[in-house]
Amino acid sequence: LRRYDQVIAISQHISDAAVSSGVSPRSIRRIYSGVELPRGERAGRQGSHAGFLHGLQIERGQLVVTCVGRLSPEKGQAILLRAFATLRRSGVDGRLVIVGDGPQRSFLEREASRLGLAGDVRFLGKCLDIAEVMRATDILVVPSLREGLSLATLEGLGCLLYTSDAADE
Repeated sequence: LRRYDQVIAISQHISDAAVSSGVSPRSIRRIYSGVELPRGERAGRQGSHAGFLHGLQIERGQLVVTCVGRLSPEKGQAILLRAFATLRRSGVDGRLVIVGDGPQRSFLEREASRLGLAGDVRFLGKCLDIAEVMRATDILVVPSLREGLSLATLEGLGCLLYTSDAADE
């Protein structure tokens, strides 16, 4: 990074780390990450989400656990699959929704089958309407082994905290 004229840091921590590795503080600009708040109804599994869940073959009353991210080893989806298998064996009636694509997709699909989860895991691939997925989710999981700032977490919180009234203010 010392070779660049400008470095963008998404947090004070990243900025401090860059300075400690030799980057001039004058060349660092902080631009905090953020996400666009969704439009529509508050998060939760009511009303219009029934059709979305039905399309995924998820029934009313089933727990929906969702993971959003690139399908690569550092994102921890393989660990999530093992944890979800344990949850299912304990008797929890749920479905795991994995949103994203990447080099580990076929491995993760095979791993889900190996763990006996083929009918319980939905691999959605890339999804343009993350807000729809988040609003239909009971639990958002970010199993990353290394993560600076999870945009999926920010998007999930945005959907959770969003109310129609707040958007009108």
